[in-house]
Amino acid sequence: MKWFFIAFIQKFLSLLPSFASFYIYNILQNNFGRLKSFNPKSGLISGLNICKNIRRNGFSTSEKTFLEIGTGRVPLVPIVYYLAGAKKVITIDLNHYLDEKLTRKCISLILRNSTNIKQLLGPILNLNRFNHFISFIKKSSYSIDSFLDFCNIEYKAPYDASRTNLKNSSIDFHTSYTVLEHIPLEILRNIFAEGNRILKDDGLFIHLIDYSDHYAKHDKSISKFNFLKYSDTYWEKIINNKFLYMNRLRHDDFLNFFDSMNHTLIDVQTKSDPTIIDLVNDEKIKINRKFLKKSEKTLSIREAWILSKKNKL
Repeated sequence: MKWFFIAFIQKFLSLLPSFASFYIYNILQNNFGRLKSFNPKSGLISGLNICKNIRRNGFSTSEKTFLEIGTGRVPLVPIVYYLAGAKKVITIDLNHYLDEKLTRKCISLILRNSTNIKQLLGPILNLNRFNHFISFIKKSSYSIDSFLDFCNIEYKAPYDASRTNLKNSSIDFHTSYTVLEHIPLEILRNIFAEGNRILKDDGLFIHLIDYSDHYAKHDKSISKFNFLKYSDTYWEKIINNKFLYMNRLRHDDFLNFFDSMNHTLIDVQTKSDPTIIDLVNDEKIKINRKFLKKSEKTLSIREAWILSKKNKL
């Protein structure tokens, strides 16, 4: 049971002092985990998809201020925001995950594949920005700080997204990519209350939520809905940990959440995976009673884009 072993290691490490736990976990990730074969393309596509959704709904990315929740190891999404014409990007993380060595590696890969990257980002690309970007990264002497400054990216970590200290109505876009599913509901409420404060009246919240069991990405023997088998008590005590926390909220829970935050939904796009219904009907997976109240349609939703605006008071 590969996924359970991973969860056990993560749970054990999470009990260690913070510095030691993150240090050891980072070593494991770089040598045995996803960082060993990290490819920047997926991160660039993430930023591309956010920008395409923004523009598809009639908003411009040019000369706008972006806030990203959850930077991760490499600021790839903020780089795309810059290349799409952003005035400023503020990217924040609860922990300092940014990896300078990995970031340099990704920048080098972008340079070596600049023609392909240009084609990939074509629909949202500010060509003048891209040319300046390529010219800058050709230099061998830049520091990561100078690179971030060049791209108008402000990295803040460790940082609390519910207390940003930003000015009222100071950002245009409040964004994340597969992050909200990793945050407890009570903290999400605080983050979005802060988001309502700092977002401009004509600003936009845009978030992609991944409703699948993330352990299934490492263990192909389990379904994307495996984690729905467990009670809250078991999940919290045995599985959930700070390295891969999953709130297990379903799509209807998030729709109710956005409504409770006084938001108007602008665009909602869902992707479904009907295999969950087959697994339940064939009794290959026994859903915990907490989730049995959900409709089959809700249970089968694997991911969703949710674009919303705060209602004016």
